Amino acid sequence: MVNDRIHESGYKWRWKSCPTSAGLTSDLEHLSNEIAPTRLQSGMDYLSCCLNLDGIYKVASLRVKLDQKSLTSTSHIQIKWSKLIPIKVSSFVWRAALGRIPSAEALGHRGIKLDSTLCGSCINGSETVDHIIVGCSYATMIRDKISRWCGIDNIKVQSVGDLVEFANKWGRCSKRRKRLTAICYGLIWTLWKTRNERLFQRCTSSPSKVFENVKLVVYLWLKSK
Repeated sequence: MVNDRIHESGYKWRWKSCPTSAGLTSDLEHLSNEIAPTRLQSGMDYLSCCLNLDGIYKVASLRVKLDQKSLTSTSHIQIKWSKLIPIKVSSFVWRAALGRIPSAEALGHRGIKLDSTLCGSCINGSETVDHIIVGCSYATMIRDKISRWCGIDNIKVQSVGDLVEFANKWGRCSKRRKRLTAICYGLIWTLWKTRNERLFQRCTSSPSKVFENVKLVVYLWLKSK
């Protein structure tokens, strides 16, 4: 059935049943008020993305928007989603910056009983995300080796977010900054893998060995890209 009032407004809909007889008068009134300002124009329909000035949708732009929303309450950390770095590593660093990886302390908060929540490397602090990657003396020795290798003064940071932010803002050359970001992400990734190997496979590695592993993994990333 064609509703005359909507037809007079410029719209012509064919209803399978009469809205007024079905008790939908108020809904019909609301619908009419909603569409009244709408005017159809000639030409092809198109979609425009408001995340970019050119109106073209890009996954990278959505990621930046999500980072801004989800990390606003922490320290405005911006994760670099670089093609030089495997997506699984960038995703891991993102979770680590949010404190969302399963450290001993995080597992304890989830109700999982552990023999100890102390760091297995230094036995001198609770195993939090920031402690594993940044605060532990074992991690500090490796980071110092990375600093000397890169020709940078000692990287003094207090959290994973600080390390990520340092790499994001370091230097003026964008190419060198991207490589340093890859190195820092490789450091975070390798320290976590080393921690898991020690915990689950009983394999221990010296700081020098871990340092060489960082260089190797970053070299493979850059070579494959």
